[in-house]
Amino acid sequence: MLDLERADTGNALILDDQPTRDDPDLEKQLDQLLTKDLEYIDFDDDNDDAVVDDGEEEPGKDEEPELDEDLSGLEPAALELEEMPDMHEDLTQLPGSPELEDTASLLSLPPLPATRAGAARRPGGRRRRADYADESTASALDTGESDAVMAYLREIGRVPMISHEREIELAKRIEMGDREAKKQFILANLRLVVSIAKRYVGRGLSLLDLIQEGNIGLIRAVQRYDWRRGHRFSTHATWWIRQAISRAVADKGRTIRLPVYVNTALNRIRRERQRLLQELGREPTEQELAEATGLDPIRMQELQSAPGAPVSLELPVGEDEEQELGDVLADTESASPEDIATTQTLKDEVQRVLESVLTPRERLVLQLRFGLGNGQAHPLEQVGRELGITRERVRQIEAGALAKLRQPPVLERLRG
Repeated sequence: MLDLERADTGNALILDDQPTRDDPDLEKQLDQLLTKDLEYIDFDDDNDDAVVDDGEEEPGKDEEPELDEDLSGLEPAALELEEMPDMHEDLTQLPGSPELEDTASLLSLPPLPATRAGAARRPGGRRRRADYADESTASALDTGESDAVMAYLREIGRVPMISHEREIELAKRIEMGDREAKKQFILANLRLVVSIAKRYVGRGLSLLDLIQEGNIGLIRAVQRYDWRRGHRFSTHATWWIRQAISRAVADKGRTIRLPVYVNTALNRIRRERQRLLQELGREPTEQELAEATGLDPIRMQELQSAPGAPVSLELPVGEDEEQELGDVLADTESASPEDIATTQTLKDEVQRVLESVLTPRERLVLQLRFGLGNGQAHPLEQVGRELGITRERVRQIEAGALAKLRQPPVLERLRG
């Protein structure tokens, strides 16, 4: 029987048969393994309405329904999955869930490693550009993750598939509290989790994390499987596995988390844009896209402005990668040194003109009225109170000072 054990080496997945570097391509082996003896899994068009939206575009297939819409077809107990606690902890640490504790203990299935053990650093502590890259966006897995995935696939490939009659037999034994039957049921369907999880690679979580989240959904599916309804377990489990993975991607796939309903709306916008692009032969307008999605144009723009993937200001840039991104980004809010020097020169020249043309009282009135120096202008009443004169007298002094500054020789000096 499959026995996965936790190792103390960076939480890596250590199994009996580790793959060698001479193994064939990972993706090819994965597909071969997953398509082996999976005839009973119902992934045909007749069951497209029985799976939640995974946000993918698959040419030649009908669009799949939205996540929130699909959940309406589940029994009420299925909706409890939305309130499950954080699943990055060990299953045995989940409070108030004895079923999960029993399943975790008999499965001995450890959490799979999420990322590389540590990012290599250059001498001096600076990280390389590749260390900042989002690993999930790469089409190929790194060597460490590939080895772990291949070892995991080899282990689950040893467990034979079970027939529908065997499913019913195990389900009956599970209802009677048979823990060994539950273990056999879960282990026999681990390949189903991998076949679903691989579709979500590139959305912020590694394949190992996606498999782990899908395994949690599989455990829930086994616990809630009702063999009396007559459908195959794969049809029932697909709901739970895809929902568990979809929730994990929505909650943990972004550095800045977006609500699930926002992710659902963004997926709908993306699919409708792709559909209109194929039908119209051009990029659809915002109004056309809003009508196709049924969203208000303003609301649609708000959704599309959702935060994207963040970029570190310490990201090395340049051919030699000696500079950081923060060193070359311009501050659009601050003035350039040239503008600062020009402004200061203009201020000095205006001050010299005022001192040579106006009396001290006239200069003070203009400074207070127009905010010369500190940029804060004052009304006539306030200037009058500070100078001890009426507001009318302030207006007269201001008019006289401005008349002096409008003289052609003075204007020429100011313009020069």
